[in-house]
Amino acid sequence: MPPNGQRGAGSGTRSTADPMRSRPPSSAAPAPLPVKNPWFGIEIEIFVKVRDSVKKNIEEKLRNGKKVASHWEKWQWDLSNAEGNRDHRDKKEKQREYVGQAIMEILDKTLDRKHGWTCTADASLKEYKLELPPDPRKWWGIEIISPPLSSSSDWQAAIELVFKSITDTFNLWTNDFCACHVHVSQGLGKKAAYNLEQLIQIAKGAFYWEDALRQLLPAERRNNRYALANWRCFAMDEYMKVPQAGWLPVWRKIEYAGRPGTKEAQFAKRMTVAEGDPNANPRYRSTSFDPYESINTVELRRQAGVASAKTAIRRVLLALTLNVASLEFDFDVVGPSYPTAESLINELFYTLNRRLSGACQGAAFKTWLQDCHRNYTYDDMERRFNEVEINEREKNYRLYGQATNPNAAPRPSSAASNGRSVASGTTTTLPTRTAPSTTRNVIVVETQGGAYVPQTVNYSRQYTMDDVRYGGPSRDYSR
Repeated sequence: MPPNGQRGAGSGTRSTADPMRSRPPSSAAPAPLPVKNPWFGIEIEIFVKVRDSVKKNIEEKLRNGKKVASHWEKWQWDLSNAEGNRDHRDKKEKQREYVGQAIMEILDKTLDRKHGWTCTADASLKEYKLELPPDPRKWWGIEIISPPLSSSSDWQAAIELVFKSITDTFNLWTNDFCACHVHVSQGLGKKAAYNLEQLIQIAKGAFYWEDALRQLLPAERRNNRYALANWRCFAMDEYMKVPQAGWLPVWRKIEYAGRPGTKEAQFAKRMTVAEGDPNANPRYRSTSFDPYESINTVELRRQAGVASAKTAIRRVLLALTLNVASLEFDFDVVGPSYPTAESLINELFYTLNRRLSGACQGAAFKTWLQDCHRNYTYDDMERRFNEVEINEREKNYRLYGQATNPNAAPRPSSAASNGRSVASGTTTTLPTRTAPSTTRNVIVVETQGGAYVPQTVNYSRQYTMDDVRYGGPSRDYSR
């Protein structure tokens, strides 16, 4: 939250009176080699559980002496993911390996021979703390990692195919232990690495749009120790004084970190090592420059976990548009205020339509951003969705392509009457806690036709855990 809540509309070279960004960037804007075809990699941390029908089929084959893959032969169906002694932990580690092997078998059969997707076990997801999914002791945490993908390729179809193939065998669940990290680069190899001027532009974007980005995120992702706002480790005083002194002191400090003679890797390190705590993990930044030295990417770590292709695609688009918009924006002409979420949404939508390939269209990106803003603007005070509701929405995205079930009959329950979504019969009963006071709130309900209708409701707030989101270690395309 900016000091004294001082936000402005944003006043860069493309912050014109036209909210749709119908005019091109000003000729006065810097042009540090804009990227027209960025590449990206996505990391998805998620919980999975074998479908009951798949389990039954495998067990029947084993009883009849039919051949199954080795990981299914070794699968420990009765193993609990609860905490235990050393022997139990070793068994859980083996089970996670079998989960990863099962998913890799699925991807190998579904995708091209050299698809490049990987799946690794992820004990950091803490399966033993799960309480809300069906049969909570049977879920296992994994990380699914894409290869580098061109934004002009048919990447949306690839992500959809990955989710479809995996969910034929596994149920999915996400919560606030999970994350979705997106790495962005301007191409493959050292020759395509960002130059120093581009890195400086990306760093300025991480600072300038921080408060606006917060308004698109649920509460748990706003101040997450695995994805701290960049100003918390660099130029904190200058950032906090923007309403009084403007942005110039912030820009000059960033530019000094990239002063003449500085190597790109040196600048990236200066943007990740905390000024007040040089021993802090440099990876844990909202916009992390830590991967630059090893794989030439900049990583957006701020977004929440996903359990559907639709949401994963939108996470990618947010990272891509934020990156490209930063490269083209003239930060030197902005006013002494923090930009609003509305100005950021317009900037990202302009970038999507004018700067990215047509392969990035078709995800209702602006509608989703506006939905996030409506739902999460006041999430510091009131959580919009609880864990079960989030997974219900993700399941609906997988089945129907939208957050609500178009075939669902009205539910004669207190939750239905107040406009909040309810878990379907496929989930366990939601153990809720009720706040002592009744809250009056405005929510946004998505209709079957895709429209969003604001409704004022009264309800006793119910919740179970913090809103689902990201954080945690990553591999291959992250370190």
